[in-house]
Amino acid sequence: MLNYEVSNIQKNPFRNICFANLASEIGGAFLTFCNSVLIYQLTGSATALGLVWLIYYIPSFFMQLFIGPFIDRWSRKRTMLLCQFFRAGLMWSS
Repeated sequence: MLNYEVSNIQKNPFRNICFANLASEIGGAFLTFCNSVLIYQLTGSATALGLVWLIYYIPSFFMQLFIGPFIDRWSRKRTMLLCQFFRAGLMWSS
């Protein structure tokens, strides 16, 4: 009997989650780019664009500091799925 280790990328569930997360990140990056272009076109101000980016990243920074110990205790798959559904809901509502 052959005993060898299968890499994570060859496992179908991991591959599906990995590619779904990749698609979600590309979509999020495209949305951020489009929002940036729209804000700059509407205001014509680099300062306004910078303030929007600052307002976007400050809550993310503080949330990462305080939520980290809790995420380490939760199921990674469930946490990722809940975050992606929450993110999709936010994008859908805007």
